[in-house]
Amino acid sequence: MSLEEYLVKLDDLNFRQYLDKFVFIQLDESIEELASDLPDSDQCNGLLTYAYYDRVAGITFEVVCPVDMQSERITLLSNLTDCRMLIRKDRILDSKVLISDAQEERDMFDETIDFIEEFYGVSDEITFTRSFDILDELRHNTFIDDIQVYLLKEGMAEEICWFRIEDLKENCFMGTLYSMNHMKILEFTRVIYYLLYSLRIKIIKLHVSAI
Repeated sequence: MSLEEYLVKLDDLNFRQYLDKFVFIQLDESIEELASDLPDSDQCNGLLTYAYYDRVAGITFEVVCPVDMQSERITLLSNLTDCRMLIRKDRILDSKVLISDAQEERDMFDETIDFIEEFYGVSDEITFTRSFDILDELRHNTFIDDIQVYLLKEGMAEEICWFRIEDLKENCFMGTLYSMNHMKILEFTRVIYYLLYSLRIKIIKLHVSAI
């Protein structure tokens, strides 16, 4: 099979398939301009990246080197050593990618992986919540720790808002609620809310006693 047959559109993949892995991205109009500033840009038709989650900026792909992607092989070109180049997921939703599990890349770019794990790593509890595939329909496409919930408050209409998971204790998620109607209050108070969850439900309702 040729390389083209292995390439898939990024937005067709679940984040678990590529997060914390190396991902080859085929150049297209969404990132051609970025690649033009890289070494060996005249030979480059793809990028080797490492996918990780930035809780502030969302799913991110760190470029480690340009590559020459041919039908039967992929050649790594010059490593990026003097700068960092980051690509956010929203920019490459329609780009064709190939996920790599090869140990060779992990050995070559172990310093990059160590840096990312040190600065962007999360607790085991948050990592565990990302395995709850039943929440996937409620997750934000780019911010995977953010889920949609219904806010219920006496005397007010139900409101759909975002809840950012920041911890897991016993049978509760713990995190921050982002409400469109109460954004300013929540922004300043950073109140911690407890969200009961069940693996049998598709819609989560959050009861808030005071805002």
